[in-house]
Formats: sequence, C-alpha cells, structure tokens
Amino acid sequence: MRFAIYLAASAAVASAISLPVRQADVDESLTCDVEADQDFLDYSEQMRIQESSEPDASTAAAAAAVTNVDIWFHVVAVDQTPDGGWVSDDKINQELANLNNAFEPHGFHFAKQGITRTVNVQWSTNDGEVVQPMGQALRKGQANTLNVYIVKSLGKNAGVSISRKQVCTIPRKGWSQTNFPIGDGCRIKAGGLPPSTYQDVLIHETGHWFGLLHTFAGNSCSGPGDHVDDTPAHLKNKKCDEASDTCPGQPGRDPVHNYMNYTPPGCLNEFTKGQEKRMRSFWKVRTS
Repeated sequence: MRFAIYLAASAAVASAISLPVRQADVDESLTCDVEADQDFLDYSEQMRIQESSEPDASTAAAAAAVTNVDIWFHVVAVDQTPDGGWVSDDKINQELANLNNAFEPHGFHFAKQGITRTVNVQWSTNDGEVVQPMGQALRKGQANTLNVYIVKSLGKNAGVSISRKQVCTIPRKGWSQTNFPIGDGCRIKAGGLPPSTYQDVLIHETGHWFGLLHTFAGNSCSGPGDHVDDTPAHLKNKKCDEASDTCPGQPGRDPVHNYMNYTPPGCLNEFTKGQEKRMRSFWKVRTS
C-alpha cells in the first residue's frame, strides 16, 4: 500500500503453522472472509522491505524470462453430468486461458499438466472435512504446482456458504518445494467456470496462492495495508468507479481495476509492478 506515513509491522515471524485459506464470494462482487494472521503479515512486511531495495530493471528482466507454473485440474463431481459438476475440457481450457492472460504480462505462464476426473459426492459437495483426503488422493506435484479442484459446491461444513465459488491457500514462511500442506491449492465451484460472470475470480484467488493480500487489507487509510508499495491506500470499495478515492489524504485513487480488489470481476484487469515483485518473492518460497 502506498501512503504518506508508514506504520511498520513487527519483525518477529513464526514458522509455518496452520493452513490458511482465502475465500471468494460470488454475490455482486468478490468477497474474501478469512484474513491473513499476524505471522503472514510480518513476513509480507519483511518482503516489502527487501523488495523496495531491488531495482526495477531486475524485475523487468525477471518478467521477460517467463516462469512456467505447472497446473493440474481435478474435476470432482457428484455424477457424470454438467449439473453434477462434470465440466468439459473446453471450459477448463477457457479458464486456463483467463489465468494466462492475467499472469503472463507479469512473467508467469500456467502449463497444464493434465485433468483428472473423479465421482465422489462427499468431496464434490464438501460434506465434512474433505481437504486432506481429497489432497492425498488427487494432488499432483510439489508446492510450486497449482492444483485446482473443480467441485459441485462449497458447503457449510467446509466453513463457507453455499454461494462460495473459490477457496485457495496462501503460502507460508517455512514452506519449501517439498514441505507444504497436502491441502495446498484451490477449490472452485463448477458453476464459476466460463462462460460465467465470475470466471475471472480464480485470477484473484491465484493471486492469494502467490501470496498477495487484498489491496485494502486492514481497511485503513493509515496502516500498512497489503504491504506492497505501489498499491494506493484505500478502504473496501465494491464500486467500479475510476473516480473513487476513499483515502483522499493519501496518494492515488482507489485501484478499482486491480485483481486483488473487491470491485466486480468484470472491472478487474491488472496487477502492479509491486505485486509482481511479491509474487516472485513467494514463488521463491514455493520453489526453495
């Protein structure tokens, strides 16, 4: 977050602990209920300080050398019908194209490694605790492989409302390429795949998978916000209005087009250079 006076977060950071998730609502705009804990915020601040000393030229060079990110899609349906969550390969490929359109300008290309298909009513409807058994049975690759589970619904027993479309994990200090929770990845409701008003919400959630916070994190005009230097300070704002300026005493207007904001998905179309640096910082965690 860019602002006039910066209040630094504490420097003490604990090792990786519980598995956090970010959640996306699909009512009129994007909504994530679960906030990052203080350990994650402290780690993000450490990264901000380090990134602020990196010349922009090094970031440009890194973006020019595209990093391939392996991605697996796991269709977990109630039955082998579209209504049961049995989505087509074409829908998955359209979603993959959306991801690459958003991330390739920042040096990341998602390379599809395959699609698995499973019929499991409990896993597909999130009836009870499903993350661990589903991950153990289906997950491919290591911490630097994005696994996307396409399910029928994310039910109340999964800790989210029936309307939720996306749930993704965020990386933690202490993770490595081979040391990470088996539940790492994203769960998507099948109805959110293209063509859908919310087909771009996975871009927002994948931003969390790369370690990005919401641009309005903390919902304050004076705090550290998302711990990224070039995202303007702003309050939570769900309007797609380029004139919005919820923190008039701070530089810049609300970043209504930023993928990590809460404005409607159709309004979202950009990441900043600072966010690009942060994604690369957490990519190093996932590949260490």
